Amino acid sequence: MPRINQDELSTVMVAFPDKEEQIEIADYLDRACDRINSLKQNLNSSIDLFEDLKNKLIADTVTGKIDVRNVTIPDYEPVTEDMADTTPDSEADEAEEQE
Repeated sequence: MPRINQDELSTVMVAFPDKEEQIEIADYLDRACDRINSLKQNLNSSIDLFEDLKNKLIADTVTGKIDVRNVTIPDYEPVTEDMADTTPDSEADEAEEQE
């Protein structure tokens, strides 16, 4: 790769949006980050609740408070990591529209 010296770098033109547009972009990003942080916090709360429920269910089963000998487990389709990372197009479109 060729090297760029200070003289060449000083001649490079860089486009910047005007100050008003920069403020609008910053405000949009602040709102988006706030929404993401809120969703992340809600998700973490839900995960904590499910962990508590799981631990209580295990404890109740082990101590005999609930009887699981005749429980039938319904068929399910396992979710792989690849499937969990994808969002259906309609949900992604709705999320963009809400912003």
